[in-house]
This record gives sequence, C-alpha cells and structure tokens, in this order.
Amino acid sequence: MSVSDTAATQPDIVSEFEDVFSGEGKLEEKLHLEIDKSVTPVALPVKKVPFPVKEPLKQELERLVEKGILEPVAVPTEWISSMVVLKKSNGKIRLCIDPKPLNQALKRNRYPLPVMDDLLAQLANAKVFSVVDARNGFWHVHLDEEISFLIAFGTPWGRYRSTRMPFGISPAPEEFQRRLEHALKGLEGVMPIFDDILVYGVRETQAEALSDHDVKIRALFQRCRAKGIKLNQEKLKLRQKEVKFMGHVIS
Repeated sequence: MSVSDTAATQPDIVSEFEDVFSGEGKLEEKLHLEIDKSVTPVALPVKKVPFPVKEPLKQELERLVEKGILEPVAVPTEWISSMVVLKKSNGKIRLCIDPKPLNQALKRNRYPLPVMDDLLAQLANAKVFSVVDARNGFWHVHLDEEISFLIAFGTPWGRYRSTRMPFGISPAPEEFQRRLEHALKGLEGVMPIFDDILVYGVRETQAEALSDHDVKIRALFQRCRAKGIKLNQEKLKLRQKEVKFMGHVIS
C-alpha cells in the first residue's frame, strides 16, 4: 500500500542520493577479534565442488578479488575454513564460508542485539514507513590483517582470505549492529536492525506524517553518504502505509 500519490510532488530522493545506492560500503574502524589460543587450530579439507558449479564459482572468486573483497593467500595459515557455495533464486552464485571450528576460538564482544518487542513500542502514531536495506551489510566492516588471515578458506584453486567481515563468523551480527547503530546515532525515527533500517513518520494526519517521514529519510541518506553506508535500491520500500520488517507487519 503505497502513499506515492501523496508524495508525487516530492523530489526524487533516490536520484538525488544515487551515490548512496552504488558501490560497496565501508564503516569506520577495522574489525579486530581476540582468539582463544588454547583452542587448537583446524585446517579443514577443501570440499568437492560439483562440475556444473565450478566455472561460475571460479568467475565469482575472480570477481570478488577484482572488487577487493577477497585476496589469494600464498603463505601458511594455521586456520583454514570450509567454503560453502549457495545458488541464489536468480541463478547466481553466493560464496560463503563455514568456520565452525574457528568460531569455537573467536572471542565475542557480546554487544546487545535489539529486541523487536521493545522497538514496536516506539511506533505509536507512526503512519508512513520505509524499509532500507544495507547493501552487502557485513561487507561494510573491514577486517584487520591478522583476522583476515585467520578467516582463510580453501577452494579448488588455492586459499583465499576475506578483507571484509564474512557471513558465518559468530561475532558478525553483533559487530555489524554495533557499528551501524553508532553510525546512525542521533537520527530520529530511524531503527537499524542488522541489514534492515526502518524509517517512520509520526504525526496526527497522513500528510503530516509523510512530511515528517521525508525529513527523516533525507537525514538518513545524508548520514549514509557521510559514513560510507551503501544501500540496496532493489530492496527499497519507500513511503508505505504498511511494511514487513523483521518478521512483523507494521502499519
């Protein structure tokens, strides 16, 4: 249910912030994690890759190296995680790692994650909503070199390491949440939970709530530009009366 008819005279905010919807993000502060050195390092064997997946996987590895997300590893590493290849609904390859043994050794900072029931209480009198998705959310967090080599993984073409925080390591959700909350601190009507950011407009009438919402989402896009946060235009839900957010329907 869109309120775009009410907002038709508003400037095209997506075009205005086109740079926020392109490229890969970079949040401040590289990630360093402590490791429990009493845990014995594990070097997992390379998993077999089905023949039909090999060429697309190789192309994806080359693409990620070209983008600076991955780097080949040519030195010894004590820890080697498994590679996991997933096929997206659009047919493309998603490359993940399975660092189960490494997760036993990684120390977590235990940053508190949001509780949805607490956040819902803040939405009284909200009438207009947008949901914004952080593009490749975890990749916004750059790894320091020591941690990057710890998260090396094996492929049929040798080992690689990630320069960005990958999916799969146990501290990833709380580390991303902490950095995103810090980057968006002070923005009224903006709720970040993992990759998704809810923006809501509050007033007595629909028109007033829409105006309030537009001020808030402009402030969000300006902050994203300033802090190096990149958004996914394909998943943008803009100026809605009802949205799905973190498993809830909000209206």
